[in-house]
Amino acid sequence: ISSVGAGLVGGGGMIRQRGEGPAAAAENTNKVDSSAVTRADVRWDGVLGYVGDAIYRLNPTMPLIPNETSKVKSSWYIPPERTFLEVCIVYPCLALYFWQMDAGNPTLEFSSWHPAPGSTPRTITNTDKIMGLACAVDSILLLYTKILRGRQWFMLQPCNIWPIILTYICLSNSNLSTWLFNFYIHVMWGSWLGVLAADLRDYTSTIEIIFFFVHHAVIILVPIMYLSWGMIPIYPMAVFGTWAIQCMQHYGIYLPVSILSGWHIQYMCHPPKQLRVMEHNYRIVMIVGSFGMSWMTQTLAVSLSGNRKRFLGLFDMFSLCVLFSALGVVFVRTPDKTLKNY
Repeated sequence: ISSVGAGLVGGGGMIRQRGEGPAAAAENTNKVDSSAVTRADVRWDGVLGYVGDAIYRLNPTMPLIPNETSKVKSSWYIPPERTFLEVCIVYPCLALYFWQMDAGNPTLEFSSWHPAPGSTPRTITNTDKIMGLACAVDSILLLYTKILRGRQWFMLQPCNIWPIILTYICLSNSNLSTWLFNFYIHVMWGSWLGVLAADLRDYTSTIEIIFFFVHHAVIILVPIMYLSWGMIPIYPMAVFGTWAIQCMQHYGIYLPVSILSGWHIQYMCHPPKQLRVMEHNYRIVMIVGSFGMSWMTQTLAVSLSGNRKRFLGLFDMFSLCVLFSALGVVFVRTPDKTLKNY
């Protein structure tokens, strides 16, 4: 993308600091604090530099270097010029897909997402109500904790939205609830990663950590139980469609909100610990990787549907993952017995 940017301005778009943005600027200043790095140090030359200036002015107080001890604050780790180029690539592709979907193109995957002719809505059982209640309680507690810490914007994150949607799925037998369930089994790999690669740097109490794992257990086990019982119809795979919606969420909602609010929503401004090695390419890696993960998750869901034995095996595997993650949190502590530097 950097090469494309240089070409757009006819050779005048060579990037300062060899195109590495704030990270290189920090490196060249012997990793001093972010106040020593200015916008001029990382600004691209040429036309894209002026575009970047306009984007940068949306939130000039946002630091150029991410805070290593916190994951909740946004930064300009990825230069605004590069963000502009990524948006110019992603948005037209999404616009084309959704225009085709609006035109009723029969080749699109979602065209087959509808109930089978003659099928009847499922009956809402006491089990549905119990799981719906669990999801509702989880949603209320989650909202309360976000309000308590002044982090309401983080309710936009998928892991925080899905308990609310799962409450509706459990208590409704409408076509919409079936559609949402089928969408979730394409993207619930994100909830699994939330447990397996938990980033707990901003959690300061044991209660918060326990709730983190309980919350993820709810949004993972509820759909797995529905799959094992075969209670909700499984529609054909729609990896490209669900992937397009995820791209729209990240570049159309999470990225603008992260820039304007200063809160780091869904890792759209700097990478999680596991993707630091990708540096400024991490967003592209996340987007491309989500396509394969969606395919894997939906394939697993189909194999699990109506199969109690496989469900129990997956349940045991998930339980072990939660157990080992929790043990790691308990025994790997910082000297002052807090997790603020995690």
